[in-house]
This record gives sequence, C-alpha cells and structure tokens, in this order.
Amino acid sequence: MGRPAEGARILQKGDSMIRVDHRELAGGALMTIIGCAFAISSVRGLEIGTAYRMGPGFFPVVLGGLLAVLGLSQMALAARLGSASVAPIPWRGVFFTCLGPVVFGMTIRGLGLAPALALTTAAAALASPEVGVKRLVLTVTGITLFCLLVFHVGLDLPIVLIGPWLGEY
Repeated sequence: MGRPAEGARILQKGDSMIRVDHRELAGGALMTIIGCAFAISSVRGLEIGTAYRMGPGFFPVVLGGLLAVLGLSQMALAARLGSASVAPIPWRGVFFTCLGPVVFGMTIRGLGLAPALALTTAAAALASPEVGVKRLVLTVTGITLFCLLVFHVGLDLPIVLIGPWLGEY
C-alpha cells in the first residue's frame, strides 16, 4: 500500500486499513451545513407550496436538501478502504471555470447576449488542456447557438443580442 494522502489518518480495523480523509470529511460537513442552512432559511422566509403548486421557496428548499445529501455522501466516502494519493490541483481548470461567470456578468450588458455567451463558453472550454483551436471553435459555436435558441428564441428573454459596445441590435 502507498502512503496515505496528506490530511488523512490511518486507523486499524481487523486486517484492513481504513483511511479517514479529514479534508473530505470537513468538506462534506461544510456542504451539509450550507445545504441545511439554505433549506431552513427558505422554509422560514418563503412559502413552499406543493409539488403541484410550487411556491417561491420550493426550489431553494429542494436545492438545499440536495446539497445536504451530497455533503452527507461525501462525509460517508471520507472513510475508504486502502490508501489513495491526492492528485495535484488543476489550476488552469479552476482559473478558467471561475473566469467564465465573471466574464459573463461583466459583458452581458455591454456586449449583449451572443458575444457574452461566446466568451463565457470559450473561457469554460479553455479549462481543459486538451482543447485545440478546432474543438474550441466548434464548442463555442455550438453552445452559443444552442443558448441563443433556448434563451432568445424559445424563452424570448428581453436581452439584446448585440449590446451597445458593438452597436446595439
């Protein structure tokens, strides 16, 4: 067996080793606490309604509950048999994934929906080190067109396609 991951503690249990990863345990606990707090605050402040007639608090309660369940499952998986190594943090992916929503928020009013979607999709696609120019162009084109069909044509959102920075349309 290899060395345990940093932050993990090995406990003896019979003939097998149980690895308790305290970072996973803490992350799961944090997700559970946030999910429960979100659900409880929604229940206290918003009308829930029923599954047939959903109130404004129904969706936040469901999302908070799902987050709490995911946190509980992560806590349960924090104790695993054997040992595992910790992979390095993919900083490129973290950077570009966080950059996408920021770019969208900063450009939606000035550039309009179409260019903001294209830039956001490009930022998200660049999170993968395996993306080449051809795949980037195809991804940006496909996702931008799909989102325009859904949000501009299908839902008829009142957002300009091309904003004032590019000559409003």
